[in-house]
Amino acid sequence: MTTNPTPVLPPARWAVWAAWAAPLGVLPSSVWRVAVGFTDDHGTEEIVYMMVLSALTVGLALLTVGLVRSWGETFPRLLPLVGGRPVPARTVVRIARTGGVLLVLITLYGALNNAFGFVERGHVLIGRGTAGRRVGH
Repeated sequence: MTTNPTPVLPPARWAVWAAWAAPLGVLPSSVWRVAVGFTDDHGTEEIVYMMVLSALTVGLALLTVGLVRSWGETFPRLLPLVGGRPVPARTVVRIARTGGVLLVLITLYGALNNAFGFVERGHVLIGRGTAGRRVGH
């Protein structure tokens, strides 16, 4: 005699909205970044950098939708080696925790650097990096 597993309830409506808020929240900045890459005078490397950064940002934000969808519980069958297997919850929690800690540390560094000026000027990744360059000039 087999026992029926407890049925899984669908996620709450607020949880679905919250999960979709992450990718929708980063989408405007990603679209802006790509648009600026093609409208201003940027080199190929800078355009590729902005496109990859935007795609990575949106892609990682879309992973939050997996918290409320079935593909967040079981790997899709089309994935080699892991397709059809359950997603290990501990691994997901560890990765999310690491990402959250890194985000807090980066934000804290940015705030402290802004307040105390540890680093006066860093590398310029996008645009022409001249020492005396000001915004709008």
